[in-house]
Amino acid sequence: MRILIVADIHGNRKRTRRLFEEYGIKKFDVVIVCGDITQFQGVDVAEETLSILSRLGEKTLFVPGNCDPPELTKYEELGGALNIHGKSILIPRELDEIEFIGVGGSTPTPFNTWIEYTEEEIAKMLKTPSTTSILVSHTPPYDTALDKIWIGRHVGSKIIREFIVREKPILGIHAHIHEGRGVDKLGETTIINPGPLQNGYHAIIEVKKPPDINVEMRKV
Repeated sequence: MRILIVADIHGNRKRTRRLFEEYGIKKFDVVIVCGDITQFQGVDVAEETLSILSRLGEKTLFVPGNCDPPELTKYEELGGALNIHGKSILIPRELDEIEFIGVGGSTPTPFNTWIEYTEEEIAKMLKTPSTTSILVSHTPPYDTALDKIWIGRHVGSKIIREFIVREKPILGIHAHIHEGRGVDKLGETTIINPGPLQNGYHAIIEVKKPPDINVEMRKV
């Protein structure tokens, strides 16, 4: 399964179009959009962006970020992309299937952004996987390479961390902390922050069987 991961677009439709020019139509099995599609803009901006990104894959999934409009959480589908916030979806691969589990928004920030949740609220939205799974959460897990801000403080979610350690998804896809771009390991799970697409950053992942994951961090 070939997966394109983008996040933290922040309304930069020029970079979104550049990404499409780079890869073209239906080049991926799955496209994951991991939140902050807009920069405190309306659903129309999110729809335009998702309609471009959804052309890149056979299936496109998204969760909203903390900078997206709250009403985005209510859409089941937008711009050809399926919303998996607080949900899960099974996608077949050779010989079996993968369950993608999503939760958007962020833990509380000092900036009172648009979609923020307490740890308790995040815990209620996380779906227990029934098979091989991939977690898609805008907020990264606490105390990892992905949630460290520029002053060295960890600001991720402890509930997301607990979920990964307990449920052992094969992959965690995260965003939110721009300087947290990179790949880390949490227990048995590979965790990834592709970096902000507003600056051209994204990632391509090959998931094979048995769970053999190849990660390419890229920029356009």
